[in-house]
Amino acid sequence: LPTTLKNALKENMKSGDKARVLVIKSLLSEITYAGKASNNAETPETVLLKAIKKRKDASAQYMDGGRPELAEAEDKEISIIQTFLPRQLSVQEIDAVVEAVVTRVGATSPKEMGKVMKEVDNEIEKGSATKQAISEAIKRRL
Repeated sequence: LPTTLKNALKENMKSGDKARVLVIKSLLSEITYAGKASNNAETPETVLLKAIKKRKDASAQYMDGGRPELAEAEDKEISIIQTFLPRQLSVQEIDAVVEAVVTRVGATSPKEMGKVMKEVDNEIEKGSATKQAISEAIKRRL
């Protein structure tokens, strides 16, 4: 992913797309920082998911504060970031994976949610679903 981002940065610098260049530079910076700052080195995909979450929160705050133009700018950044993430799984796809894992693990109560969460996380591609979406699917199933 960092290589993909660097190549995209070069292409967008050549084409003069300043908005994309700024977003990609900030993503590369966040990935580098996460790699240096954290002991358990977050994956680039999780860094991108966190960046999207931050921007969604900022967009909501801008809308609440009566600044729709700034919220729109945040939404554009979100769409740029999403182009670098793997395809997001639908709710039905997440439910199918959760169902398979629950039957394989034999989980029957919400107390076993951690075990199921760990297995589901190992089964799906990093960055293809948020932890929140996975958690909600497990809660619906258990």
